[in-house]
Amino acid sequence: MKAPIKRYIKKVLMNFKISRKYNTLTGIYYLPVFAWNDIIKKEICAGKIFQPEVIDLAKQFVEEDSIVLDIGANYGQLSVLFSELKKGVTVHAFEAQKFIHKLLVKNIEINSANVVPY
Repeated sequence: MKAPIKRYIKKVLMNFKISRKYNTLTGIYYLPVFAWNDIIKKEICAGKIFQPEVIDLAKQFVEEDSIVLDIGANYGQLSVLFSELKKGVTVHAFEAQKFIHKLLVKNIEINSANVVPY
C-alpha cells in the first residue's frame, strides 16, 4: 500500500470513535462501541454487575485498609466496586490487552476509584 493511502487510512481510523461513555447504576464506564456480543459490556450497560457473586464474596473477606488484586480486570467494573467496599481499600488491577487497558484507565479516572492499573 502506498504511503499517502496508509496515512489517509490511519487518519480515518484515528478519528473514528471506538468507545462510548455509559452512565450505569454501578458507575460510569467507557466501553467499546463495536463489542456487540461482549457479555461483560452487555451486563454493565444493563446496570448489572458482571459476576455479582464475586462482589458478594469479597464483601465477606475484604477488610479496611487492605489491598485487592484484580487479575484480568477488563473494563474495571469489579475493580471500581472493590475499591468502594471498605475504607482505605486499594485495588491493583491488571489487564493485558492494550485497548482494554486504556479503557480500564479511563474508567478508574472517571469513577475516582482507588485503583492502580497495570
